[in-house]
Order: sequence, then structure tokens, then C-alpha cells
Amino acid sequence: GILALLGSVPDDVDVSLIKEAVSRRGPDRLKEISRNNICVCASVLRMRKVGEWQQPAVDETTGCILVWNGEWYDEEHEECDTYRVLELAVATTKHCVDAQTACAALTSTMRCKIRGEYAFVLWIPMLQCLIFGRDPFGRRSLLWGVPKNQSDRFLLVTSVGSNDLVEWHEVAPWNGLMAARLLPDGHVERLCNTTAIPSFKSANCITLMNDDRRKTAASMLLSTLSEAVRLRVCGASSSVGILFSGGLDSAVLAALAHKHAPPEEPIELINVAFGENHAAALRAPDRLAARRTFAELKAIAPTRDWRLVEVCIDRLQLRQSAIRIVSLIKPNLTHMDFNIAAAIRHAAHGVGTLYSIQDSESTTDVEHDVLRYASEERNADKPFTRVSPGPCTEMVPVGHGKPDKPCPNIAHPRCGLCGNCCRRKNKLCTVHPPRRTLEEKRLLRIQKEQKCQVAKTNTPLTTSAEKNASDAEGFLLPTDANYVCKSRLLLLGMGADELLAGYSRHRTKYKNFGREALIAELDLDFNRIPQRNLGRDDRVVADAAREARFPFLDESVVHLIRSTFQIEDIADLDLAPGIGCKRVLRDVARLLGLEHCATLQKRAIQFGTRIALHSNKLAFGSNRQADGAALFSINTILENGLPPFS
Repeated sequence: GILALLGSVPDDVDVSLIKEAVSRRGPDRLKEISRNNICVCASVLRMRKVGEWQQPAVDETTGCILVWNGEWYDEEHEECDTYRVLELAVATTKHCVDAQTACAALTSTMRCKIRGEYAFVLWIPMLQCLIFGRDPFGRRSLLWGVPKNQSDRFLLVTSVGSNDLVEWHEVAPWNGLMAARLLPDGHVERLCNTTAIPSFKSANCITLMNDDRRKTAASMLLSTLSEAVRLRVCGASSSVGILFSGGLDSAVLAALAHKHAPPEEPIELINVAFGENHAAALRAPDRLAARRTFAELKAIAPTRDWRLVEVCIDRLQLRQSAIRIVSLIKPNLTHMDFNIAAAIRHAAHGVGTLYSIQDSESTTDVEHDVLRYASEERNADKPFTRVSPGPCTEMVPVGHGKPDKPCPNIAHPRCGLCGNCCRRKNKLCTVHPPRRTLEEKRLLRIQKEQKCQVAKTNTPLTTSAEKNASDAEGFLLPTDANYVCKSRLLLLGMGADELLAGYSRHRTKYKNFGREALIAELDLDFNRIPQRNLGRDDRVVADAAREARFPFLDESVVHLIRSTFQIEDIADLDLAPGIGCKRVLRDVARLLGLEHCATLQKRAIQFGTRIALHSNKLAFGSNRQADGAALFSINTILENGLPPFS
């Protein structure tokens, strides 16, 4: 974690809260260096086996101070990279005459030589300037902030902000590095460098796809993505964990991690779902998909120790963690941000139960109802058309000797009946579960609250690491948890949908406005992912003392997709969901032996884990009326609480 203070700290700004948040990101070491009007603090999560890892790093000759939060993937060096980065930074800036020149020179050098996720701050005493920034894709969090009442005498740069008196901003990676200069009169002058934004390559004519070109594209992506996973897995001091929805992206990462992780090490597949217990969480699409893909991974790699860790979060645990999560997602504070961050943070916490295929119950019927695959009835050559829900087919009794009349309600597509008719016929349907009476709901709420209170005081875990996990402020331990993830390294599939046209809005844009509009939409999604997604995701993962790594956003993978492939190479949105979207990645999955998950349709994390279903009902009255872009109100959860998950 990074924290740098430049200038005079106002009396009303409590830096201790920010230091506490930064310290959770790196529990191995916390140290700060103060000199005149500059204070630099670093917390370290050691991820490499060899080399000097103490921070802040100081150059004895120039007095430059570096705090480095990142990875420099280099074939020739496997040791900790902090002091190599410091050496590079000093060599680049030692002849610069001012802060603006040093900032521009360092921007160019780091973008040419460093491959990997990073954020950093560098204090150059000779120039009295602080240079700070993120990698070009913004894969590490870095915020800068100024007090709301005096913005020209103090600057704060940190990995995570948790003070409401400071106005926070994400450091924009596309604009190069930023710099701040301390003037003789005590004022702080902010400077920034500018660079061009790369865009998707657009051909003058549509590329005609054939089988050979399609196979070549899949082979190229497989080779490049495999190398990106290898760089992030090999040489780490920790085993590998994957945030695992069971969908296409996480399944491909798991299969590639198996190729490169040491054969004797386990791979932890962490799956999160929201429900009062594991039986309720089983209705979450991500839980079903994870179990199905877990079986497929065990079939293609039976010698690997695969561990599917099922994290189940109930309403009390979500309510207990809400304040912490809101402080982590700032300055992003929409309802959708909270939903996504809550799912990622509880998954990164890594406390759950180990799933065993031998002990599992058959879930074929539930899987058929909940999971969405590419339809076998559709011809792959036919354009996809959505089927609208029709009227309920039941006859409703009127009474008083009158004949029954047709039900006026709309049937659910997966059930064939409306909710009232389904429950009246006692049809065992996962779409329309039986309603509980008010008394049953009250008794169930009391029972769950008692269980959670008992679990909080009588934790069944024994080791010191497990005790720290259960005692973490703001997080209740799941009541039936029996496993704590050991991996510090987490692979995440973020970026795949933005690069490979995986969102439903990409299909809508293409069908309504054509090819060029789709390319413009992909450019927009990719260029805003640092501010919209990655900073938030890094903050919530690192708060659990784990490091997020993003293979889909490796420099070589991005260059291949955005500069080598045409839009026809990556997707064919004339085809049905589960076939045409992210088609090149589906071909990669088949090359890896993942035939089943290669046909799974995209489902966003907030819907796959079922957190949106419940929080939307609370905030907006119903799931259909929800607006993910609306500002999130913490009082919605703290004052009213969440209804029991169903």
C-alpha cells in the first residue's frame, strides 16, 4: 500500500484512518519516512521469494524515495523488483532540470520498459517534486486528494482513501504520470503529462472469416494469454487462487494456471454466492456454474489438487461489512459499484467451505432452470432473436358456479406459469419458491441472527492466520466455514468482456447501429475501465491482504486484440448468446478441453452471485426498477437492514 503526504497536513484531516486502511493491504511490513514537508509511508505484501523487499526504498546518492506497488515481469530477474525500479527512475530523472521534464521522461521510460501491474510514488528532493502514477491500463489503485477547504497547500496520494474531508480523484493512467511540486512559500503545484489514447484497429473493409483464420486467431490468443498467466504465476511466493464464477473467463484462467503452477501446489477456486445457507446459495447461477466447471477441470487435469471454496454470505455479514466496502469503493459510489465490490471483497476474504463432488447432491434440474447455455435448437448460422414471455396458460377458478377463465398474468419463460398459478399447483419450481408467512419470516430472522452471533464469538478456526481472518474488523465469519484460502495471489478475469465484446450492450449497439458503432463502444469501454472498474477492484481485493493480477489486461494480450485482430476475429454478434459473443475465447476454451463452459452465456457478477436481486429490492422496491447508476446510500442497509435472502 502507498501513502504520501506533501505539504502541511490540515488539523481536520485524520491521516491515521488512511494509514490503517493502507496497512491492511500489506501486513508484512509498515514503515514511513518523514522529511520536512514530505511524508512517505509503505505497507508491504511480500510476493516474491528472493531479493530485497523492504520499503520505502531510498537511493543513498540522490536521496530519492520510492514506494512501489506492482510487478515488473522480466525473464532475467525473478527477485523483488523495487530497487531495480528505483535504479531505473534515478537514472531517468537525474539530469532533468524541472518536475515537468522529469515527469515526461519517466512516463516514457516506464511505459517502454516495464510490463505488469503497478502504481508508485517517487520523491525527488533535488527538484522538490513528487511524481506518481499507475500503469497504462490502471491495474493498480492510486488516488490523489486535496482537502475540501484548502486545496493548494496539501496533497495526499494513496492506494485507498477513507477520509470524507478529502476530495478524492482516481489517477488517470492514460494521461501519463502526474507530478506535484512543493513551492518555497509552502503551496503545492500540481502538474500532469499527456499522452495519446490508443483505439481499436478498424479495417476499411469487413474481414471475411473462414475456418483457417478462426483457428489461427484462437491459437494466437491461447499462446499469448498462456504466457501472460505464466508470468503472473511463476516465481511467486504464494500458491494461486482464482476468483471463480465458473464462467468462460475464469475457467480459461484456471486451465492455464494449471499448465504453469508447480504440480504439487493446490489451485484455489473461490466462488461467492449470497444466501442464508448453502442450500439457498445453490440457487445462485455462479454457484451452479462453478460446480459444473469444477467437475470439468478435474476431468481434464485429474492430478491437480483443485479446491473449490464456496463462500456463502448472508444478510448480517453483508450489513456488517457495508461501511468498510463503501470506504473502499470511493470515489465510485453507485449502487452497482457496491454490489460488485461486495461480491469481490467477500470472495477475496476467502473464508468458506470446501466442495466435494462425492458428497454433493444432484443439481441437474436446478442447473437446467438457472444456467443459460447456447441453445442447441438454434442454428448457429441464423441470427439470434429474443423470445418474449407469453401469457400464463392456466385456467383460474372464478367460483359461484361460474366457469374457469384464463389467467391474465404473464408466465415466466423458464416455468411456463405465473407465480400465483405455479404455487397453487404446488409445482416445485426454482423460479417461484413457496412464500413464507410473516411469522415464519420473523422466526427465521431471529434464528439466523442468533446463529451469526454465536459464530462471531465461537469461531471454529484454530490457526493464527485463520484467527486473523475471522477477527478482521467489519467481516463476520460464515457460520459453517471450515476453510481459509492460503493463496495471496489472485487471478481475475477483468477486461475480457471489454476487449472481446462480451456485454449485452455490445450486441445491442451492433444490432441497432452496426459495426463501426460497436468498435466505438469497445473503445469507450476499454478507455474508461481504469476509473470505472480496476481501481475499485484492486482496492477491495488488496484490503484482504491478497494481490490481484489481470492476465487479460497483459500488455501483449491487449496489443494482440486491439492492434492485430479485427472485430470479426473476436466476435460474431449475428449469432446467438453463448456462441457469437467472445467467440475467439470460446474457441480457446475448446482447445483447452473446456467444451461445457464454452457455451455458457455471460452473466454479470452482481446477478450471478445474486447480491443484486436482494439489494435492488431493498433500495428500489423491486429488481426491475433498479438503477445501477444511482448513488448508493449506506443508510439503506444500516438503518433498515437487509431482508433474509431467499
